Amino acid sequence: MEEDTLAVATRVGMVVIRIGMIGEGIGEGNLSIKRAKRQVEKILIQKALKKTGGNRTQAAKLLEISHVTLLYKMKEYKLRISTGKAGRPPLTNYQTRSAE
Repeated sequence: MEEDTLAVATRVGMVVIRIGMIGEGIGEGNLSIKRAKRQVEKILIQKALKKTGGNRTQAAKLLEISHVTLLYKMKEYKLRISTGKAGRPPLTNYQTRSAE
């Protein structure tokens, strides 16, 4: 594994993070733990939602956080579950909401 790569085993699966993925400017001496934590949380939430087919209750259990905390973090990170036919979420479309 490269020096600037971090691998984390979670209940949601293995997450491999390259330091360059964690915010802009990290390679230029910006080693913000807060920024890195936000990026990792966002990635894990997206993976948990995908793994559970959009079931937020089950995703929260996988992430070992409360359902309310998951909803708060989804709002904070502007994550949404795109709805498919009959109002049901598709299995793969968990994205960051673009500026609206």
